[in-house]
Amino acid sequence: MTASRTVEAPLRRDQPATGDPSADAYHVILYNDDFHAFDDVVRQVQKATGASTEDAFAITMQAHESGRAVCYRGPQEACLKVADILREIRLHVEIDKAP
Repeated sequence: MTASRTVEAPLRRDQPATGDPSADAYHVILYNDDFHAFDDVVRQVQKATGASTEDAFAITMQAHESGRAVCYRGPQEACLKVADILREIRLHVEIDKAP
């Protein structure tokens, strides 16, 4: 992604873990998935967002435990790219305007 990233991924938080906080008009929401191995989702989150293994694990764990997690925040174009990468392995995601 061309947008700068900030990484803040505590296990319990409904805020994005990656993305550009100065361009936070949109976010990508990752939904829990019962079809993929946990490690496969972690790797795909890393690939899509550039998050560290630890942060991608935290995002995936939040989606697993609460049903969804915001995994990226940034401009709409960057969010579309992130969502497309997550969908490469058929993960369920959506893009929404950030609150």
